Amino acid sequence: MKKAYFILFVISLSCGKINEDLQLEQSFSRARSYLTKYDCSEAQTALDEIDSSHYNKSSFIKLQASVYACKANVSESKLFTDDIINLNTTSFLTSFASFSSSNETEAEGNSFNYVMQALDLLYASGQIGDHPSSADRYLTYGTKEGEALSYQALYLTLIELGKYAAYYGNTDDEGFKGRGAGINECIYTYTDPTSIAIISAGTSGLCDTPGESGHPQLDSGTAGVSDEDVVRRLCHGVYLFNHAWDIFSTVALSTLSNTANLSSLEDVKDTIQTLRDDVLTYIPASEYIDLYTMDECMNEVINNDTSRVGIEQFISILFELSLLSS
Repeated sequence: MKKAYFILFVISLSCGKINEDLQLEQSFSRARSYLTKYDCSEAQTALDEIDSSHYNKSSFIKLQASVYACKANVSESKLFTDDIINLNTTSFLTSFASFSSSNETEAEGNSFNYVMQALDLLYASGQIGDHPSSADRYLTYGTKEGEALSYQALYLTLIELGKYAAYYGNTDDEGFKGRGAGINECIYTYTDPTSIAIISAGTSGLCDTPGESGHPQLDSGTAGVSDEDVVRRLCHGVYLFNHAWDIFSTVALSTLSNTANLSSLEDVKDTIQTLRDDVLTYIPASEYIDLYTMDECMNEVINNDTSRVGIEQFISILFELSLLSS
């Protein structure tokens, strides 16, 4: 009799596990279905039904990131069909700023923030060591799923870099810096001699003169803009660039299904590596080159880089030199 009860107990546990797995797949399926209809709210509702014990599954992470992208009104397919295919390999940031999704009208607007939420989730997925990385995603989820998470992060990183460059760079529809409706020709107001020398070298477009004003939303003297706002917004640039480099240096672009744009992405990869090398040339001891979380970056500025010299140099090299004015 005891043996019979034990067998029934084991069977009930097995049935419970099967039912749980079935419910999980049904929730995933509903979320995917709603996403194909661009019904972001219902897709989120389907994911909210899932127990938190499944939040570290790659399927959940990919879908939740897709829901955030849906709420941001950005499209991976549009990125490939309309944007990446027209990349200007001379200046990848100028091309990114001209993306159809690079249409921010305020600092840290809803679309920008939703994409950032998706990236926070994707970047941190599978983290093993002190810093999130693509290598950790491969180790945690295996090559196939690790690669899928990294590709999704890559697409959204390119979109977010475009939003960042277009808004703070005051670009026009073609992505040219300082030619938009705003007043700034530089992204930031530089005071550090090395940063001023970098922008004065003649390769940063309209931003080429010491003392030129940066974007008002990167100036704590602007009404409603706190010092913490400025630090966080500058760190967004550090965070996005470092993860772009990390992903490009890890994933095999040749495995992308959309191979028509492979050569353009390879060019972007090479340019990002060159920019990283430039940082190490100008500022060999830069702490910012190895920061992969927003908290790390903000703590570095607040606790160690109080004069902003380090982050000024980092931003001037990566963004002023990469975002053309014509």
